[in-house]
Amino acid sequence: MLSGRVGRRSLFQAPRRTSLLRSGRDNPNWEMNKHLTKTLKHSRRIRIPRDTAVRLAALAAPLSVFLNCSSPAPSDVLPELDLAAVEQQVAAKIRELLVNVEANPRSSQPWGELGMTLDVHDFKQGAIPCYRQAAALDSKEFRWPYYLAIILNKAGSKKALDEFARALALRPDYSPAYVSYARALYDAGDLDRALLTFEKAAELDERSSHAYFGLAMIMLYRSELEACREHLLTALKIEPQYSDAHRLLAEVLRRLGQPGEAARHLGIAQNLPGVTPLSDPVYDELTGKGISAFWYR
Repeated sequence: MLSGRVGRRSLFQAPRRTSLLRSGRDNPNWEMNKHLTKTLKHSRRIRIPRDTAVRLAALAAPLSVFLNCSSPAPSDVLPELDLAAVEQQVAAKIRELLVNVEANPRSSQPWGELGMTLDVHDFKQGAIPCYRQAAALDSKEFRWPYYLAIILNKAGSKKALDEFARALALRPDYSPAYVSYARALYDAGDLDRALLTFEKAAELDERSSHAYFGLAMIMLYRSELEACREHLLTALKIEPQYSDAHRLLAEVLRRLGQPGEAARHLGIAQNLPGVTPLSDPVYDELTGKGISAFWYR
């Protein structure tokens, strides 16, 4: 961790004035003072064109921000991390990444890498400020608001919606993010926006079974059973092993008065894995950071 404190007096105390501007030839800086006075008088006669002044101000602004900005150390941002019960290789990796962040506090990538490693090893509360800091340092990187949105959504935070929107503004062609965003909108009760977002996901990737399943869920909620059935059949044509789609289709068929077909799909679902994961290469990059025994089962 970064250590050492600079006394408040040394940081904020005004510097002592020298005798540079004292008048009189006895002043050892008299010649320099005379030169400065002459230069200042001359500078008053220089007129800078307005457009030039504007350009100079624009150039100076980023430099001013850079000189005045400061990035917090991990110890100022992160909650306390208890690594005592963590597998040795995981604890070592986290400590290595902490050192990297301390050495490069103004670089987004070290913060993001630390966030990903904390995230994938279930230090979710530690990952959140890392993603926020990484996003603040690089506002054009899609992954940081996207990963942050997923964590917040799983925690039930409505702030996830803002992060999904921010991420998709950076990468509006990424279908899996629309699926995740639409699910969050659905959970928040915003079915109209969820419908449009699932439709956008399907438009971007016609092979997205999860997009069609999401559309089916909304149609079921609206009691549009035939439309729901069609979306589920599309999802199952894309992904025949989609267990949730078989279960939902069984319920729809039961309501439509087709108990035989309903029983058949329910039987298929019972012999399939319980979860059909969303294909999401960007999120797979995060899970690829897993080095605990869990990720090698």
